[in-house]
Amino acid sequence: MQLDYIDLYLMHWPFRTKLGSRGWNPENMAPLCLPETWNAMEGLFASGQARAIGVSNFSTKKLQDLLGYAKIPPAVNQVECHPVWQQPALHNLCKSTGVHLTAYCPLGSPGSWVKGQVLKEPLLKEIAEKLHKSPAQVALRWGTPKWSQCSSKKCK
Repeated sequence: MQLDYIDLYLMHWPFRTKLGSRGWNPENMAPLCLPETWNAMEGLFASGQARAIGVSNFSTKKLQDLLGYAKIPPAVNQVECHPVWQQPALHNLCKSTGVHLTAYCPLGSPGSWVKGQVLKEPLLKEIAEKLHKSPAQVALRWGTPKWSQCSSKKCK
């Protein structure tokens, strides 16, 4: 990439496939080697090649396991999160351990395993109607920090 460093380097999915295999077929899965992989990530951080390291799509259990052996905790866990899939246990773990939870697909993702479509959720539509907003505006607002919790003068 011809860069001196990367601001944030993420370990994407916590799964491993057998050499030469493709896809999510359970027969293609191989045992994980997360401690070794995380150790390599810590090496990137220690060398200055990555200013921060993190994970993506880690469940509460996988994140707890990682925190048990990590010398450097992940700065971020990036997961799909929206009003239909709120993941409160993961939110609580991240908050209590100082891991920033970053949501992707705040309006849901096409073909997601989450049943239903976020913007068609009846409660979301009802709230949007009451507030004279679109369901997308309500879903996005749900996923943003409350301004009243911001300590910066710029937020007030």
